[in-house]
Amino acid sequence: MEKMRRYAYATPKNYLDFIQTFLNLYQRKTEDLQKQTQRLNVGIVRIDEASVLIGQMDQQLEKQRQELGLFY
Repeated sequence: MEKMRRYAYATPKNYLDFIQTFLNLYQRKTEDLQKQTQRLNVGIVRIDEASVLIGQMDQQLEKQRQELGLFY
């Protein structure tokens, strides 16, 4: 009031527009977070699969070393 020298009123239309804008923003952010969560979950699954494969390759390598008589 002091700066603009007038009152600022929130009319019902302004308030409803504000609520609608907030809901749209909330929905977009929620969708973005869901996409990011899905990407991270896919990455975690791939890391787990790679870990299992590495364990299997380590076992194969150990068997091959024993067959060849190489010990490290």
